[in-house]
Amino acid sequence: MPEPIRVLHMLPDLAVGGGQHLLLRHLSGMDPGAVENHVCVVGPPEEMRHAFEKLGVPCHTLGLRSRPGLPLAAARLVGLLRRLRVEVVHTNNTALDRTLGYFGAMALRLPVVNSLHSEFVALGGLSGASAGLRRRASRRVGLWAARRVVAHTVAVSRGVRRFWEPYLREQGATPARVSVVYPGLEPHRFRPPPPERLAALRDELRLADAAPVLLNVGKLIDGKGQRHLVRIMPEVLARHPRAVLLLAGDGPDQPVLEAMIRERSLGPSVRLLGRRDDVAALLWLADLFVFPSHSEGFPLSVLEAMAAARPVVAFRLPAFQELVSEDTDADLVPIRDEPALLRAILRLLADPALRRAMGDAAQRTVSRFTQRASSRALEEIYRSLVPRARPPGDSAAHSPAPP
Repeated sequence: MPEPIRVLHMLPDLAVGGGQHLLLRHLSGMDPGAVENHVCVVGPPEEMRHAFEKLGVPCHTLGLRSRPGLPLAAARLVGLLRRLRVEVVHTNNTALDRTLGYFGAMALRLPVVNSLHSEFVALGGLSGASAGLRRRASRRVGLWAARRVVAHTVAVSRGVRRFWEPYLREQGATPARVSVVYPGLEPHRFRPPPPERLAALRDELRLADAAPVLLNVGKLIDGKGQRHLVRIMPEVLARHPRAVLLLAGDGPDQPVLEAMIRERSLGPSVRLLGRRDDVAALLWLADLFVFPSHSEGFPLSVLEAMAAARPVVAFRLPAFQELVSEDTDADLVPIRDEPALLRAILRLLADPALRRAMGDAAQRTVSRFTQRASSRALEEIYRSLVPRARPPGDSAAHSPAPP
């Protein structure tokens, strides 16, 4: 039995975020006998350090606080890679962790796995025609480094892979070196909580007279679509006067949402819950999960809602279409179409039997997306890059992503 493959996972920080949570999930599903995982963060904050260390994953920091400190951070990374005898570097495609990870791996001739989490629209034209001189130069350097060290690219969905195809072609990535590995979950985490726990949570959130309850979970930024929900809530209340919308999450859009709620006198009916660590329980208070995000690499919160048998209304994003069967698992409407969003919500709120059928179908669908399957796919990719970890005759092909 070969010793575990030593993998260093690069993150920009350990703030509470989608990439950090996704990595935590992947590491939780890996076999410690197959992979020895370490996490390296470029700089602060480190809010999620305890979560990784509780899992038994050591966390290391490069202490970078400003751009002039990059050379020192790079030297620290090379020292860490040597000390830990790392065999694979896994980057997460943010500017800092990717850049440092590439050059650290290049210094020691290590293979890199790079994950693509989103349709990063902020890059605009990947051709760089409209970018400034500095961005174009940075992009050229990034491509130069990627061609030398990126041995495999992992996309969280087929849509994300398609979005990045022009860049991957420039990078020289062949189809065999690009995989889709869908995020997974552990279904047991989303079983119904004990009735007394739900009753206490309902009391805490002042939901005794609320019916129906709509839930959204996500970072409070404009692109996640919470503004759509606040704008249509008066019309929901016209049909369902005791309806309550719960928005779980925090972020820079919170003051905007608070102002919108005040302007519409929605205080009792729209509740900003802030960051929560009990989303699995919150789902079981909800009659409907609403998620009008404008762009998603892969909808983790929708996956969780489906695991809890909650019916979903969302915009028709490519990633959602890979996950659900329309009108069976979820009701998807055109992106940014508020009237269609409202109609879908009202249709489901008016039909409890349809909500139950849709929730049951969603739960059956999501059972395919297990954390162990996702983590095993990553293990096989690492194994394909480390010759000593492959049995004789292994073609280095890795197992496919979940369907």
